[in-house]
Amino acid sequence: MPFYTKYQAQLERYFGEFSEVQSGVIAVAEEDAALAAGTLGGRVLAALAGNTFQQLFATFNAQTGAFVWNPAASGSYTFGRVLEALDGVRTSGECKIIAGALLGLWVFPPPFGLGQHASSPKASLYKFENYDSNEGFISHHPVGGVRGLRPNIMHPLGNAQDLNTRAPLYQWGDHKTVFYSGRLWDPSYQQIWNHERDMVAFQFTGLRSPADRDAYEVRVVTGDAAKGWLAGQLMFMRMDLAAGGWKGPYRAIG
Repeated sequence: MPFYTKYQAQLERYFGEFSEVQSGVIAVAEEDAALAAGTLGGRVLAALAGNTFQQLFATFNAQTGAFVWNPAASGSYTFGRVLEALDGVRTSGECKIIAGALLGLWVFPPPFGLGQHASSPKASLYKFENYDSNEGFISHHPVGGVRGLRPNIMHPLGNAQDLNTRAPLYQWGDHKTVFYSGRLWDPSYQQIWNHERDMVAFQFTGLRSPADRDAYEVRVVTGDAAKGWLAGQLMFMRMDLAAGGWKGPYRAIG
């Protein structure tokens, strides 16, 4: 039975630029009062040991382990889908949906959330795209996946048909988290980033290899010493359509 989605018109105002001027009270019909406990949002709130954002973040991640990260069009963002996730009837979606659900539990008034819409510092949705509308950026991403999402970059020696031979990397056009108290709280990766650059394994430089026009230069931002990826190092990613997309990283393109 929907609870959050039934009150979409009232809840959406708490996501706006001026959420802090909202009354902090939503009148819930008597026949709806018992519905909250059966929702995902209600279970997160019931499991909370306190009312800090850090406690909410930890409890939210623990209670949403079955949520599948789906950046495809079928999982694209709408505010209604955020509420469906909080109702527990949507179990997959892009990063903005799950970030929106986390933010909603912080700003929505009881019984929908903790009612912190007017708190200082203010929490808000945050979009990062590495200032590059073409290639975006590349993050570290476990080969086994995160929230059911596997890497999308093929290892230089990998097999396009074998997901286990992909590089531990994911190329994003952009990524959404929640900004709060000077940090980026990321329920997709279940990480807290102190800076934008902490999310970035490689960034595109905008240059191509003169030897191979399908090879794009990238700079290591946060490296992996075990793999020999050192901060500041220049490498290459190759767009290989036969292998399904990006392939790399290469130390050099001959």
